[in-house]
Amino acid sequence: MSIQGPPQQSVRAYEPSVAPSRAAPGSTVTILPRSESTPLGLLADVLDARALERDTIRPGSRRSLPDPASVQIVIAIGSDPPPGAGLQSSLSTEVDWLRRADAAGASILGIGTGAQTLALAFGGTIERVRSPQHGWTWVDTAEAELVAPGPWLAWHHRTVLLPRAAEPIARDASGPHAFRLGQHLGIHFHPEVTPEVLSDWVLSSNHTGLDTQGVLEAAVRDFRTMAANAYRLFAAFIASVGLPPS
Repeated sequence: MSIQGPPQQSVRAYEPSVAPSRAAPGSTVTILPRSESTPLGLLADVLDARALERDTIRPGSRRSLPDPASVQIVIAIGSDPPPGAGLQSSLSTEVDWLRRADAAGASILGIGTGAQTLALAFGGTIERVRSPQHGWTWVDTAEAELVAPGPWLAWHHRTVLLPRAAEPIARDASGPHAFRLGQHLGIHFHPEVTPEVLSDWVLSSNHTGLDTQGVLEAAVRDFRTMAANAYRLFAAFIASVGLPPS
């Protein structure tokens, strides 16, 4: 089964904008989490280090999405819902809003399901895979200074089929794990996780065949490397939108 974004009047509409980012020091980051409990983990450290304020719009909130013209940086983030739960009913609305934010010059970082939504917004599709990924993975990367080989936490039962405008950056045998779309960046794994976040995911998981002990032990053993890779990735995205380093 595959999922596609809302139809467009022409293929040209799927192409990402070439408008320069409007981000500036003191910018507010608009965060679109997939669920009420989506954690930011290590990403919060990077945003705090740069004194970037957050405007978080959770799916259960009564707030509507802001005017895309007022947005400078967008972070769409989340993990796959349990098998059978489907995608959130507002997916079509979010895809359309991301397109309009892109046209207005915003820069978008999609993580996990956020990367799926980013791909959908520009003509990609999402397909369910027979063998879900829930554990640590190493990737083949074309830009090791941006996306290190690993270890990275994969936590999904869908794969992304990239739109034609996407520039692949990293992948493993399951499919793409990182891609660039104009000024936007999609990351299908979860660089934001900490051992505490992963422990919560594992304890609430009903995934069969999950090596619980191995996954958690690796998180603690490799956390220093994992965190360094994540900080470098997030810092590179922040730098790409024109904001100074911390």
